[in-house]
Amino acid sequence: MFDILVIGAGAAGYMAAIIAKRENPELKIAILEKTGKVLGKVKISGGGRCNLTHNCLKISELSKAYPRGGRFLKKCFPLWSVQETLDFFNGLGVETYAQEDGRMFPTSNTSETVVDALQNEAKGIGIKVILNQGLNGLEPTDNGWTANTRDQEMTAKSIILAMGGFPKEHEYNFLKNLDVQIAEPVPSLFTFNIADYYLHELAGVSVPEAWVKIDGLKEWHIGACLVTHWGLSGPAILRSSAVHALELNKKRYNFTVRVNWLAKTEAEYDEIWAELNKTDGAKNIKNINMGDIPQRLWEYILVKTGMTMDTNLAEVSRADKNRLKENLLQMPFEVKGKTTFKEEFVTAGGIELSEINKQMQIIAHPGLYACGEILNIDGITGGYNFQAAWTTGYLAGLNAAGYCK
Repeated sequence: MFDILVIGAGAAGYMAAIIAKRENPELKIAILEKTGKVLGKVKISGGGRCNLTHNCLKISELSKAYPRGGRFLKKCFPLWSVQETLDFFNGLGVETYAQEDGRMFPTSNTSETVVDALQNEAKGIGIKVILNQGLNGLEPTDNGWTANTRDQEMTAKSIILAMGGFPKEHEYNFLKNLDVQIAEPVPSLFTFNIADYYLHELAGVSVPEAWVKIDGLKEWHIGACLVTHWGLSGPAILRSSAVHALELNKKRYNFTVRVNWLAKTEAEYDEIWAELNKTDGAKNIKNINMGDIPQRLWEYILVKTGMTMDTNLAEVSRADKNRLKENLLQMPFEVKGKTTFKEEFVTAGGIELSEINKQMQIIAHPGLYACGEILNIDGITGGYNFQAAWTTGYLAGLNAAGYCK
């Protein structure tokens, strides 16, 4: 029998197990993982560099980065936030740095540094990791809990659920059987599929800052925008997909998205156009620089506008100028579907936060804790989802250790 059994060998699970063992080194703790590998999302995060948090030390601002769960986390962050995360990893020998956009990475620029640090710490303090044993069900007992796996039963005084988000609601049935309320899971953080062959030809082209808005919704979302082989991606797109995850699910991922490639207002655009007419009126429209738009994308925009490439700027008609303005400031794209990526998949939904207290315990079931993405918490892109995992993992581990005293 274990004192604490952590279900899930991801970011939240490792944090919970390490914190619990540090709090009480006498506890017998194991991490149970259904696959043959650990820390999968950590390994591939940030293009293999591990975007482990965001450089946002103000809790009121940090909590705004979570379309679901922000108010709940605002009560948790005073106990463990970004600075505590940085101190924790620094204590494991992982130095970090912040990019200009606020994303934080290990100075080694490889996720292996983070993975190795967590694995070495867990091994060094005596945490057992059991692979290829997924959870099939949970049963409360007089002394704690029984976890039923594929081919064995394991008992523990306390259970910490850190299994990540499930894409299908039926995968939460083991919790529904315990009368735990579940918010329907829907995808979050996905790219937009657009059936435009000429756009696909620009795959790899990006602008450092664009504004993105979905028709029928109010918010514009700011960030880099990337053209892919299937449509549009990048922080601005991912941010909009997270914030509007529930609405886009209802639309069955068929909607119109508008992109402001210049990240400028109409008044600012008109000023730029007037100045260019003064200085570059004799230039071919193809050679005009309207901002940080790559040449191939600029030519695509001109073609979409219906302009010929041999027109001088001063000769552009009022009608063409207006069409160009529309395509630069709110070019419409018809989205037909989404693309998500296995380990990078983030779920909106999971255990309703009304079922959880600030100690990460499921209120109706003493000794049963949950942390990470299995909760109805998800953030926008930029390290926020990992920060939620570190924070909730810390609280689950700390309080489970206290429960086992």
